[in-house]
Amino acid sequence: MIKSGVYFTFFVLFISCNNSNKIDAERNGSVDYSILTADSIHYSITVLKNIDSTFGYQINKNNEVFIVQKSIPAISGNNGFKDSSLAKKCGNIVVNKLKNKVFPPSITNEELKSILK
Repeated sequence: MIKSGVYFTFFVLFISCNNSNKIDAERNGSVDYSILTADSIHYSITVLKNIDSTFGYQINKNNEVFIVQKSIPAISGNNGFKDSSLAKKCGNIVVNKLKNKVFPPSITNEELKSILK
């Protein structure tokens, strides 16, 4: 019984890693971060390169687009992150909130300041 559960888990991870989603923004690369939660929800983050050469992120939940954030959250305007690593850090905070069942997974001004410093 345990052996079949292990095989099922590997199967789900294999399938989820082979699925890709496309959106209008150009992708900067492949999935940067992936996590399977205890309740078998799989989240992944893809850093997106916007048309104006800034960066955002996309969060997939079980291989379906869940959140697309092309601009910096928690501030006014539509400016993206100037660096892909900053977009990834912000996406990581959102995924951690999701896996801890914090909803909505909003970014606070303090969290944003810690990312941008």
